[in-house]
Amino acid sequence: MTTGGSDSVKLTVDNLPAHNHTFSANTSSFDYGNKETNWFDYGEKGTDVNGGHTHTIDGKNAEGRDTQLSFMSRTNSQTASKSTSGAGEHSHTVNIGGHRHSVGIGAHSHSVSGATKNTGSSAELAVTNAYIKLMGWYRVS
Repeated sequence: MTTGGSDSVKLTVDNLPAHNHTFSANTSSFDYGNKETNWFDYGEKGTDVNGGHTHTIDGKNAEGRDTQLSFMSRTNSQTASKSTSGAGEHSHTVNIGGHRHSVGIGAHSHSVSGATKNTGSSAELAVTNAYIKLMGWYRVS
């Protein structure tokens, strides 16, 4: 007498057909308003000394009046701008000072969609019901 098979079978991922799942979602619109950075004093920052350069200064101030800069003649003050002489390689110190930034995020929503990675490989599954094999013999005379 031999036995074999099973009345229950456990499937694995490999037994499933190859497939994926799609998805999509939308968030509702929400107004995040304005967000601010913390107040911070960045102090003074220096530039490096690489690269000789000149500086350009407008010939008129914001109100359209002549500048009071000594290197700009009366004729030059009527033009849009004037450049300084080259000063070779030099650095500058800039006072950034304390400040903060405000950013308006405003109302918005997000949409997300995609597909999962394929899984499954359609591997065959042997299904044999539970059995008992009974063998016998008989004699014929």
